[in-house]
Amino acid sequence: MKLLHNVFLFVIATGLILFSTACGDDDDQIIIDTGNDDGRTVFPVSPGFYIANVDGDTTISLGMGLRASLTNGGGFGVLDYRDGYNSVITYLAGGNYAFVQIDDDQKIEQRLGGMATTVDDMAVVAGSYTKVELGEGDASFNIPEGVYHVAWDQQTGFGYVIPVGDFGIQGSATEVAWTGDLINMPRVSASKDGISWATTGVVLRNGQVLTRYGNNVIGEEELFIFSFFGGTVTPHTSATLEVGGGGDNLEWAEEGIYDVTIDINSVGDMNMTFNRTGDAPTIAYDPADYPWGIIGPAGSGGWDADIDLNYIDWADSWTGLFYMEAGEFAFRTDETWAKTLKPENVTLTSANVTAAANGNFELSNAGLYHIRVVTPDEGMTWELAMDPAVPGLVGTATPNGWAGPDDNLELVASTAEMTSWQASYSFVAGEWKLRFQDGWEISPGFADVTISGASAGSLTESNGNFVLAADGTYTVVLSTMDNGATWNLSFD
Repeated sequence: MKLLHNVFLFVIATGLILFSTACGDDDDQIIIDTGNDDGRTVFPVSPGFYIANVDGDTTISLGMGLRASLTNGGGFGVLDYRDGYNSVITYLAGGNYAFVQIDDDQKIEQRLGGMATTVDDMAVVAGSYTKVELGEGDASFNIPEGVYHVAWDQQTGFGYVIPVGDFGIQGSATEVAWTGDLINMPRVSASKDGISWATTGVVLRNGQVLTRYGNNVIGEEELFIFSFFGGTVTPHTSATLEVGGGGDNLEWAEEGIYDVTIDINSVGDMNMTFNRTGDAPTIAYDPADYPWGIIGPAGSGGWDADIDLNYIDWADSWTGLFYMEAGEFAFRTDETWAKTLKPENVTLTSANVTAAANGNFELSNAGLYHIRVVTPDEGMTWELAMDPAVPGLVGTATPNGWAGPDDNLELVASTAEMTSWQASYSFVAGEWKLRFQDGWEISPGFADVTISGASAGSLTESNGNFVLAADGTYTVVLSTMDNGATWNLSFD
């Protein structure tokens, strides 16, 4: 699966506050007969799980059928199918609703209602969603007319009804990449016969495309309700999306300008179509034309060898960890002087880097540095950050959780042969991750680190993260002897 990138940046944003309750107005009437007599109503739908309008004549259509959907799996960021978790995006007329199970005879086998609670959540464009604690025979719950992402988690006994407004597009094939604002796709129609979103003039280049509504995930205890959608793409024309989140990012190879639509039909199938209307505009800027490296006395190779930075696609940055001596250095591309960075066309964001008299840069202090070069305007101007490398811990096991700020380690040794940091934290059992400068561009995973110390056995791996088995205060010492090519972690 390749959905995790944006999954790391958007999970960090989710927060929940329960603040009000509501239920349907049919508490005193029999809503659906769930007995076993032959008089039960037959519904023209397949066996399975549904959300049903229970006002008067019960309304159940194929488009209200919940499907097995991806949620969080064995660890943070892992997508998997969870037994008893089903969801769908569907249009609901205003009224009172319940969750039902249809048997092989197309009759109601089980009906669940319950108290509906409104949950504040910044991940939802509408600002809140409905959560229902489900019970057999409980009253229905009221839902206004609209389009909703409906989920039923039978393991926890809760149902979720999440408003869905506009969709959006992002990805490396788009002009917003992975980190910019979404290309908006307004909803253009919604009824029981289907739902549509559309936009025009979308520039797509070689890369990946993903669509989502709101933020990427709605976090609910051990359950993630994903709001991003990938799937299988027919080259340059259409893609079948997986309702409920999931599917690979759509790989795109034919550059052009496209009109894009998303349709959910009357039976709940979700498709994305692309109509090419023209050629993509020519661009002069290509990150591949700027393989930046550092040369000069401040670097390990002096004037004889370059230190190459790594280009990170999703961040559109050139980044590296290097031990630097005090002194002069220059930036150039591909070990030639065809393209260079000079102080006059670079914004310096670090106080320890200044302009030398001869047009080079000058570093005031030796140490291991986190170096980051970006261009805000496609190569017209450049920004340089060269700051002492600061590793931090982030995750559910740390005091500030995934939302941060990171809990930083303090520098204890810095030489050309070894750099190390240390800190003691009060951990709780859970997952955590190492990263530098509060960002994900340099983030050693579990497999990248040699672990030692008296409590090393307390750490296991989940999707590259560190998993701590037990609460406690632990001393963490992180060190590298080769500028971050390898890492050592003492955990006591």
